[in-house]
Amino acid sequence: MEHEVLGKLRSAIRKAGNDALVAFSQDNVTYTAGFLVPSHASNRFRRTITILAGDSFAAQIVVNVEENLARQRSRFSDIRSYNQFTQDPADLLADTLIEAGVGSGRIAIELDFMPAQDYIRLRERLPNATFVPCRDLYFDTRMIKTAGEIAILKEVGALTDGFRVPTEELTGKMEGGRRLLSQFVRAKNASVTARASSVASHSAAHARSPASTIRASGCRASTIPADIRCFSWHLRHSPGRARPCA
Repeated sequence: MEHEVLGKLRSAIRKAGNDALVAFSQDNVTYTAGFLVPSHASNRFRRTITILAGDSFAAQIVVNVEENLARQRSRFSDIRSYNQFTQDPADLLADTLIEAGVGSGRIAIELDFMPAQDYIRLRERLPNATFVPCRDLYFDTRMIKTAGEIAILKEVGALTDGFRVPTEELTGKMEGGRRLLSQFVRAKNASVTARASSVASHSAAHARSPASTIRASGCRASTIPADIRCFSWHLRHSPGRARPCA
């Protein structure tokens, strides 16, 4: 028996007056086939395509390295593969549409997603076909969830609730983090103040000493950290406004 999603899509195809439906994008292909082909999300040079036509035709096109996985997990029993380096997937798509009997029909396809080179090749192979966008068809179909989709959403919601942290606990952890940060800042400022005071005293002593004594001590401004030199200057010239420099 055909999956409920495929049945909904066929109904939408007939209602829109189309003969076939072709999907290229990750979201619509995954919705149609029931699983995400891994390289579809990571390799733009590979094509993963689903085709529905008439009352029963259904096929999926994948790169050959994904064929075995698709046969195991896809809703489609007809899996067709191509070699990425020696074959054009647009040719395989054209052959599939011809086999389905819609080579001259009205084909709803993802014109807003499919590569331009694929569209050009399809027009060359199927000159009598009419290609129309399928964005709204997929959007409207996917908007109404199936019973299976609703069950999955409920399960995900339950799992999310299980990991939810109570507001009071989260607030307590945030307050604790703020207290630790405040303590760190106060300790840092106290350390800078102490070091600056020491340097200020040292500098004052040098200022009262002969130049030869200063040279002998080996004290050079370049060896004193910038924040300490800045704070030391404040202590000497405006002690009432001294503060650690940012």
